[in-house]
Amino acid sequence: MQINKAFDALTGLLPSSSKLLALARKCRFVMRTPKKIWPDGILRAVICAVAEATPCFRSVAAKLGELSEEQASRQAVFERLSGERAPDFFWAALREVLAGQARRLRSMDSGLDRLAA
Repeated sequence: MQINKAFDALTGLLPSSSKLLALARKCRFVMRTPKKIWPDGILRAVICAVAEATPCFRSVAAKLGELSEEQASRQAVFERLSGERAPDFFWAALREVLAGQARRLRSMDSGLDRLAA
């Protein structure tokens, strides 16, 4: 129950699927439109596997199958995550989340400044 709440909170912070696909293309994590393993799905599956303390390729593949309609193999997940572009994509996604949160906090801060004035 706690993990589901944490997972929902974490994935709620992620950019949209189209933004994640654009980030993945920019980082060259994907070169063309994916067939089974989409960038947003793999990111959510990794977050879920880590949150459940099972960060292995088999667990990520299982979570990916639960989150999407397509079932990916452990080998396909390994090939996708073992590439040299995977860390670049994860860093780009993290930067995007942090930038979004910074924008949200700045807008809240300016709203509080107006209330205090």
